[in-house]
Amino acid sequence: MAQVSMVWGGSSDPPSLVTLGGVDGNAGWLPLGVDPTVLVTTQSGTSYTFALADAGSQVLFSNGSAVTATVPPNSSVAFPIGTTIDIEQAGAG
Repeated sequence: MAQVSMVWGGSSDPPSLVTLGGVDGNAGWLPLGVDPTVLVTTQSGTSYTFALADAGSQVLFSNGSAVTATVPPNSSVAFPIGTTIDIEQAGAG
């Protein structure tokens, strides 16, 4: 099991999280090492086709059912070599 270091964000914050100011003024929570500048988009449907705008971002799937995620062919969307897209299944599906 890998060990992950965390930073305590303040006296009222849980000791395993770091607090960040949200865009709307609300505090957000991120583990140490998570880049807060990465764009996160939430997809709530059961199918999604990645787009060039997803390059370098995180796509979070929140549907409780199975989700079909499609990487389009290079002839349709020419992702640069080395492109990464982080994905997370947050729903039960």
